[in-house]
Amino acid sequence: MALTLGDVMEDLHAIEGELRELEKKYKVRSETSCDLYGSGKIEHTNQFIRWVALIEAKQMREKQYEDLASKNSDELIVVLSSHP
Repeated sequence: MALTLGDVMEDLHAIEGELRELEKKYKVRSETSCDLYGSGKIEHTNQFIRWVALIEAKQMREKQYEDLASKNSDELIVVLSSHP
């Protein structure tokens, strides 16, 4: 079954919520932790592996959203126009 914009948005919201929790826990932005992880400056624990996986999943879903939104722009305009 093909993903819909709604599916992708739900995934993005869930991923962003998990990322926010990690950022609150460590008081570090996700991008910073990813950079430090990638450069080998922080240990590759399960927690940080998960954090990087979430960042990558978010990037993938953002790309899927952009692709779907561009293919369905007329539908988006109707939906957005119908709400005051």
